[in-house]
Amino acid sequence: MSNGYVSLTKEEFKALGKVSGECARLYIAVASFAHGKRTECWPKWSQLGEAMGKPLDRNNGRKMAQKLEEAGLLKRGVFGDANRWSLTLKKTIQEGRSVNDEAEKTTEVKPTPGVGNNGIIREVGSTSDMRSVLPPVKNKEIIKKDYSIEKKEDEERDWEAEGFILMDSGWQSVVKLADEIDKHRPEVIRNIYSVRDRSRMKEAFLQHGCEPLVVKINKAERHGQGWH
Repeated sequence: MSNGYVSLTKEEFKALGKVSGECARLYIAVASFAHGKRTECWPKWSQLGEAMGKPLDRNNGRKMAQKLEEAGLLKRGVFGDANRWSLTLKKTIQEGRSVNDEAEKTTEVKPTPGVGNNGIIREVGSTSDMRSVLPPVKNKEIIKKDYSIEKKEDEERDWEAEGFILMDSGWQSVVKLADEIDKHRPEVIRNIYSVRDRSRMKEAFLQHGCEPLVVKINKAERHGQGWH
């Protein structure tokens, strides 16, 4: 969800026509936790009920989730994590568009030297003629720099969409980190993870509805001395 809105593709709307209105509401509630390019999220039933505007019974929720799975919209409990929701149709659509984008790049028609944008043929021979055909070097450098920044941001969003967070040591799975925090003692948490890493984990755990783990980290920090 971004600025209070949930974005769905036309393909998702079409697939929702195969399920009941309540199932569609559940899907939209799940999608609100997987905004942008994200295709996975970890909302609890209570959070989904709040997003739907009314309490959600777990048994009814499981039945509706099964209907959504049968319609090819999502999967629940991926990799054994009951709270892990994967928007399979959205992921398939994104992967398909990425392939199409690459195909368009390879088949892009390049301008013919000596032919202007208006189709008028010019005689190419001098340096000035060639400069009129090729883009300025300065503009090319700016475009390349902007593209690199955009590419990096896209890669980071892809990692986050797959359930990873960027730690000091690199990208790590939120599920794996949650398991580690759950089994570690407070002094171990203080010694292993830096202040910055603990802050990142708390933010990720809150986003995925793992408040008890945030409480455990906060408790370790309050009772610790000399942590780094």
